Amino acid sequence: MLKVTGNSMTPTLMPGVFVVIWRWRLLGHSQRLKMGDIVAVNHPIYGQIVKRVSQLRCDDQGRLIELCLRGDNEQASLSEEEMGWTAEQTVMGRVIYVVSAKA
Repeated sequence: MLKVTGNSMTPTLMPGVFVVIWRWRLLGHSQRLKMGDIVAVNHPIYGQIVKRVSQLRCDDQGRLIELCLRGDNEQASLSEEEMGWTAEQTVMGRVIYVVSAKA
C-alpha cells in the first residue's frame, strides 16, 4: 500500500488516498501491463511514484522492456519527456484499489 502525496494524478487519485498495488512477479513471470494502467514505480530519479502507463516498448518476443508514464493532471505532473522511459524492473505493481483518506 502506498500513500498518494501530490496532485499529479488528480482527479483520479486525490492527495492523501492510499492505493493498493498488486505485485505480480512470481517465479520470473509477470503479468502484462497495458496502456492506461495505473502503476507504482520506483523511478531512478523521482523515487516511488504513481502514474499512468502512456506507452510500452516490448522486445521481439513481446516481453515488456520499458514503459513511459504520465500524470492525469498535466499542470501538476512532470511531462513524459522529463520522466523518460522507465525499465520494466522498476514497476512495483499495478494499482488495483483506492482506499479513501476519510477518517
